[in-house]
Amino acid sequence: AASVAAVSIGRRFLNPLHELVKIPPKSLGLGMYQHDLTEKQLEQQLDLTCVDAVAAVGVDGNTCSVELLRKVPGINNTISQRIMEARPLSCRADLLKIKGLGPKTFENCSGFLRIEGKEELDNTLVHPESYNLARWLLKEQGVILQDRSSIKNSMLGEPSVLLSRAMREFDISKERVESVQRHLIDSMTDLDPRVKESASMKMDGIGGTTECMRLPRELLSLDNLASACPVRKIVAVVRNVVDFGVFVDAGLERDALIHNSRLGNVNPMSMLIGSEVGIDILMVRQDGKISASLTGFDYPLDNRKKEGAQDRLQNERPSKRPRNR
Repeated sequence: AASVAAVSIGRRFLNPLHELVKIPPKSLGLGMYQHDLTEKQLEQQLDLTCVDAVAAVGVDGNTCSVELLRKVPGINNTISQRIMEARPLSCRADLLKIKGLGPKTFENCSGFLRIEGKEELDNTLVHPESYNLARWLLKEQGVILQDRSSIKNSMLGEPSVLLSRAMREFDISKERVESVQRHLIDSMTDLDPRVKESASMKMDGIGGTTECMRLPRELLSLDNLASACPVRKIVAVVRNVVDFGVFVDAGLERDALIHNSRLGNVNPMSMLIGSEVGIDILMVRQDGKISASLTGFDYPLDNRKKEGAQDRLQNERPSKRPRNR
């Protein structure tokens, strides 16, 4: 059982969407408010979330599971099973050879199915109906699809002249050109959309781990930590995101809370569970609760409800933090 669990954890690390989509919603351990919803409501909402995720990042048409194929817009249970039987696919056009998958279904699903083969654009987020425009944009900007280093500043910016030319050349809207350009860039840089906001946050020095360290051994005792607060630039791992803040694990007996008021302009939903962030530990309260903030704000020592925090009796230890929130 332990080895099976270890394999499952490893597979979730490599491809979390691929694995988590197989797990019943009630077994996911989503946090303290999970049971406020009925199982049917939770299942419906998680299904919609998975569909949105698939639409945002796409799936590999030759390697993804049947459970994941069912989340692709336009594909039902029957067609997903027929796609599995038709593998390997050499290009997106092969989808039209599958019984029951007609032009309309192809139009709905083809942009979300990535296929590595003879057509390079089949392995991008660009929809087949926009391939001519995508090739034109790449040529005009001197960019090679398989060479990330060829991405130029002009492609990352908003070249108004090129935009206007593309609109006239293909008789399409500005939004359509910008969408294809964005899909090309995302496909080439392969930046996980979940970490785009998080990455920009760390570039600003907020919550970054560059200058941070693990909590010293001598401060793993809550009594010693209480005396040393504030302790700055500590590496912690995000464990849970709730309405009122973010819980992080700095290696202590229980998780520290970064309250929303200590997050500044950072959106807590941009902080991924399992990711590392830099924190300042501001206070250990009498009941053992730990107050923290993201690095970069330099909040002073938190004195709220601190009375007696350093004089706790040894038998007043807080309970161990729950492993599943």
